[in-house]
Amino acid sequence: MVLKSIHFDSDPALQGGSSTVSRDLHRSVNQGIHTWPTSSRRVPAWLLSAILHFGLVVILAIIVRPEKKGGVQEAERKGGIVLVKETPTRTEYFDPQEDSKEEATAESSRSAIHQSLPTLNELDEDLPNFLPTDDDLGQIGAELGRDLTGADGFLDGIGTGNRQANSNAVTTEIFGVQGKGTTFVYVFDRSGSMESFGGRPLLAAKAELISSLDSLGPDQQFQIVFYNERPRAFTTDGGRPRLMVANVENKKRAKKFALGISGGGATEHFSALKMAVDFGPDVVFFLTDAADPGLSEREMDVVDRMNRNAASIHTIEFGSATSSVQGNFLMQLARRNGGQYVYKNVTHFVDRK
Repeated sequence: MVLKSIHFDSDPALQGGSSTVSRDLHRSVNQGIHTWPTSSRRVPAWLLSAILHFGLVVILAIIVRPEKKGGVQEAERKGGIVLVKETPTRTEYFDPQEDSKEEATAESSRSAIHQSLPTLNELDEDLPNFLPTDDDLGQIGAELGRDLTGADGFLDGIGTGNRQANSNAVTTEIFGVQGKGTTFVYVFDRSGSMESFGGRPLLAAKAELISSLDSLGPDQQFQIVFYNERPRAFTTDGGRPRLMVANVENKKRAKKFALGISGGGATEHFSALKMAVDFGPDVVFFLTDAADPGLSEREMDVVDRMNRNAASIHTIEFGSATSSVQGNFLMQLARRNGGQYVYKNVTHFVDRK
């Protein structure tokens, strides 16, 4: 047995300690262990266990999340009625709701278009740049005519029956070419060449014009167009040219207008012819000494199609040769518009001065 000795300090607290401290010290000595008493209390084991288990439960709750029953949630689906049409080659589906939506969209578009269009009161009188021009309409008709077999003579003679049946229709002539109807337009060349041969071509043309006007009465209408590079039509008030009633006063003014015309300048047929047919007459008398250059094929087509009232276009050619060139544009123009053609040698005209 080993004898151990213990030395105590002179600390009064130790020397005068309680019996409890002495018993602890003696117990430690007897067990051979050096221990010192503590002043704090120990945490109960049950509380530590409770805290530990609570923490584990919280961690598991965060990590492990239970899935909802039924798996992944699908988007909501709507039901409806669809009509099905089955054929041996395909299956078609018709949804009444979709048809209603399309109809509503179409109605909305129609309403928007209607609101965007001008009213009649908002339209200008001449509708500039709004409606197609006569050139546009003529060109469209010409293109259609070329695509139709035998269309060249389709309009020939249309309206002749009405002119023949009209009790007010009369027959008048220019250089032997006769035309019958109630409305007449005279289109005469007044270029510089018409003043050649001492001015006899232009004087002869004026004499024939005045003679033809004398054969018309108050039941007929007329218009006169003299042209060189530009057409010049007869008016009584300086306003827009129109068909004039062939009464005594208007014929008197027309004769004065014709006698005041002088020759000069070059020749441009197309604009004068367009003006003539635009009046919508029954008969056109077209007189010129310039068969070359004539109208182009396109211009001929435009005149044909603009002649919507199917006027008979009679052509009179002046020249100094014995005869004209066969197949020139004046012959074609008369043939394509139900008219007659005549050639006049100006060297045979008498001096009318």
